[in-house]
Amino acid sequence: MAVSLPLLCVQVWSKNANWIGYVAISNDETSKRLGRRDITISWRGTVTRLEWIADLMDFLHPISSNKIPCPDPNVKVEYGFLDLYTDKDENCRYCKFSAREQILTEVKRLVEKYPNEKMSITVTGHSLGSALAILIDIIATIVQD
Repeated sequence: MAVSLPLLCVQVWSKNANWIGYVAISNDETSKRLGRRDITISWRGTVTRLEWIADLMDFLHPISSNKIPCPDPNVKVEYGFLDLYTDKDENCRYCKFSAREQILTEVKRLVEKYPNEKMSITVTGHSLGSALAILIDIIATIVQD
C-alpha cells in the first residue's frame, strides 16, 4: 500500500537541521504578574517530507537507548519521534547537537541566569511537536545537576 504525502511538504537542506522548536522566557512584567519566571518551549508540527517519514516510523524503541535518563528500561517511544529529538550530525554547522541537547543547554542557561527566582517550564507542541513535547526530560535533567 502506498501512502501519499502532502504536496505542500517543504524541501530541506539538511536531514538534521530544521528549525523545529523555540524557547522563550517571560519578561519582568509578565513574571511579576505570574508570580514566577516562565520558560516556554514550543515545538512546531510536521512540515517536511523527512518529518512525515519520521511520523510513520511507528515501531517502538527503548527511550533509554538514546541516553535519555529513564529509571525503567522498558519505557519505549516511536522510533521516528525519538530520532528527531536525539539525532545529530557532527559535520553539519547547525546540527552538531541534537534538538534535545540544544533545548537542555538553553533551559539550563536561563535557569542559571535567574538563580533566585521561582521558575516554571511550559512545554507545548502541535502534531509532531506534541510528540516531541512529551519526550522532554528537562526537569529531571536540571534537577540532577
